[in-house]
Amino acid sequence: MPTATQKLIPGLIGMAVQTNVVYYREMYAAAALLSGVEESLHSMMTTINFSHCVDAFREGDWSRFSNQLSDAARSLERGGAGFIVITSNTGHTAAEAIREATALPVLDVVDETCRHLEARKFRKVGLLATSRTYHSRMYPRAAAGSIEFLELSSALSAKVDQVILNELIFGKVSKEGFAVLGNAMQNQVEQGVECIVLACTDLTLVRAQLAELQKLPVVDTTQIHAMAAARMSFKGC
Repeated sequence: MPTATQKLIPGLIGMAVQTNVVYYREMYAAAALLSGVEESLHSMMTTINFSHCVDAFREGDWSRFSNQLSDAARSLERGGAGFIVITSNTGHTAAEAIREATALPVLDVVDETCRHLEARKFRKVGLLATSRTYHSRMYPRAAAGSIEFLELSSALSAKVDQVILNELIFGKVSKEGFAVLGNAMQNQVEQGVECIVLACTDLTLVRAQLAELQKLPVVDTTQIHAMAAARMSFKGC
C-alpha cells in the first residue's frame, strides 16, 4: 500500500488534560488511516497552566487568557511546529492574538466545524458551548448566515459553564451536572434544531451519553478538529 509522507508538525496548545488525551487519540487514529501505515504522527504539545487559564475565565480577564495561549504558541513555533492546534473552543476566542504572536497558521475549530455542517446540509443547529464562546459570536460570524446557530439563555449558559469548569475539565460529571447538559440540549431540540454541536471540546467526554438522549445527530468539534489536524499534517497548508 502506498504511504503518505507527513509534511507539517501539528503544535497543540494543551488545556484540560482529559480532552488533550482525546485529541491525541483521534488525531493519531486519523493519521494512521491517512498515511497507510501504523506509525506514530510526529507532533508537539505545550500544556499551559490550566488552573491559571480557568481563573482568567472566571474573572473575565481575557487579556491574561490570551497572553497565556500566545506564550504557548510562541513556544511551539520555536520548537518547530508547522501549525497551531488550540485544543479548546473557548481558547479559539484568543486565535487572533495567537496569529499576531506567531507566523504559524492556526487550524481553526470553528471553520472546520462549519465546513462539516455545511457538507451535511445542516442549516439550524443547537450550540452547546461556554458563555465566552457565545459572546465571541465566532460561530455565526464564520458561517456568514449560511447556518443558524441557536444559543442558550444566559441563565442556562451559566449553569453549563459551571458543569464544564467544576466537573468536565477534571474528567468527571455528576448526575446533576449531566442533567444540566441534558436540559440544555432539550431546550434547543424544542426550538427545532437539526443537530446539536458540542462546541466545547470538554463535552467530548460525554458525547456518547449525550447522543443517547436525543434522536438528533450530535456533532463533536473535538473529533472534527483532531481529524483535520491529521489531514493538515499530511497535506500541508
